[in-house]
Amino acid sequence: FYAIDLSHGAVRWKYKAGAPFKAAAAWHRSGEKDDPTARLIVGDMYGTVHCLDPRTGNPLWKFATDGEIVSSANFDGEYVVIGSMDGFLYCLNAKDGKLRWKFAVEGGVNPSAAVVDGYTFVGGCDAMLHVLRIADGKEVGSLDIGGPVGASAAVDGKLLYVGNMEGTRSLMAVDWKQEKLLWAFNSERDLGFYSSPALTSELVIVGGRDRRIYALDRHSGKTRWTFRTRGRVDSSPVVAGDRVYVGSLDGNLYVLDVKTGNRLATHRLGSPIAASPAVADGRLVIGTFDGILFCLGSR
Repeated sequence: FYAIDLSHGAVRWKYKAGAPFKAAAAWHRSGEKDDPTARLIVGDMYGTVHCLDPRTGNPLWKFATDGEIVSSANFDGEYVVIGSMDGFLYCLNAKDGKLRWKFAVEGGVNPSAAVVDGYTFVGGCDAMLHVLRIADGKEVGSLDIGGPVGASAAVDGKLLYVGNMEGTRSLMAVDWKQEKLLWAFNSERDLGFYSSPALTSELVIVGGRDRRIYALDRHSGKTRWTFRTRGRVDSSPVVAGDRVYVGSLDGNLYVLDVKTGNRLATHRLGSPIAASPAVADGRLVIGTFDGILFCLGSR
C-alpha cells in the first residue's frame, strides 16, 4: 500500500501487507490536519482490515474477517463500518479495532456502507437494502431493491440512490426513513449498474454497463442527458464544479459538462479504467488496469 505525494508523485511511504489490495482506503480524522489520532483504514483480499498511521504508514491495529474485502470503510464518529465477502458488515472502534457488532448479509458485502445521521445502509447478494443503527447494529428497516448490489449507495438526507447488478428497476431512489420506493430506472439495454451514483442538487449521475453515462432528474428519475462511451462504465463519476469526471473500460477518462453532458475533454490513459477518480487541491488522481496511477491538473 502506497502513500504518494500529490504534488509530484514521489512515494512518501509504503506498507507491505502480505496480501493484494482491491478496496479503496478511507481516512478518518477527528481533528485538525496533523491530528495524531488520524487513522487510515483499508481492507485486503485475504480479509484483513489494516489500520495505519497516515503520516508514517506504521500499522496501528489489524482485524481479521473470513472473506476478501473489496469495499471501503466508512465512519460515524469513532465507529468504523466495513463489509467483507464473508457475509458480514462489521462495526469496529477506530482507536483500537475492537469489534462493536457485526450484521449478516446474505452472499457477502461488495459495496461500501453509506453513513448518515447515525445510520448506515448496506446491500448484498440478498437483493435487500438494510438500514442499521450504528450505535448498536440493530436493523431498523429494509427494502427489496430487486437484485444484488455491487455499488455503494449515495445518500442525501432521507433520500438514497442505489443501483443493482440486474436489469429490473436497476437504479432506484428511496426514501429510507419511510422505506418507500420513489422511482426506478432501467438502463437502455436493461443492464445493471456497478457504478456508484454522484449527486448534485438536481441530478443523479451514474455509469452503466451498457456503455453509457446517465444524468437523471433526482426527483422524477427522468433522463436529463446521456453520454455514450466505447466500453462499460463501472467507474463511479465525480462531480467537481461544473464538470463530471468518469472513467470507462475503453481506457478513456471523460470530462463532461454537468448540465448538458457535452464532452469537454477526453484523456486516453491506455488501459481500462474501473477505478473512480479522486479530486483534491485542483488535481485528479485515477488508476488503470495496467498498474499506472495518473495525476491530472495544473502543476
